[in-house]
Amino acid sequence: MTNHSDLHLKVQFDKTKIRWSFYIIFASMSEIYRIEETIKTPEIVIDPEQGLICIKGRSLPEDAIEFYSPIINHIRKSADEKDFYTIRFSLEYVNTSSASVIRSIMEFFFEKKNKDGTDFLVEWCYEEDDFEMEETGRHYEQTIPGIPFKFIEVQSL
Repeated sequence: MTNHSDLHLKVQFDKTKIRWSFYIIFASMSEIYRIEETIKTPEIVIDPEQGLICIKGRSLPEDAIEFYSPIINHIRKSADEKDFYTIRFSLEYVNTSSASVIRSIMEFFFEKKNKDGTDFLVEWCYEEDDFEMEETGRHYEQTIPGIPFKFIEVQSL
């Protein structure tokens, strides 16, 4: 990730002296965090400025904790930047260890809502004939009460 900054030069004229003042303005730290999709891992996009977290593709990494740890850390660091988040899952397949981590992401936002009022919505996208992925989303909805879900049927992910 890159931090953007602008250097500004301020010149003040005095009858006897010239004063130079330099100051740096740092841009917001709300840069987009992105991990490209692979055969075994989903594309991850975290856009704190838009309040959007997208997880798309197949999630079957060898070690889900190792794969998702930096993602969860980034979510935790940037979660205070907005008071509303959309968490969009567009998954083709989820293995058991990934399902557990996905659940913990939802639970994190549920706890955050109870702690400081940060609101969120889970958008669960699934292909029109993929009853298994629809059922996975419905299972999350039923087993984590109080989490707002929106189910979105699409032709193709």
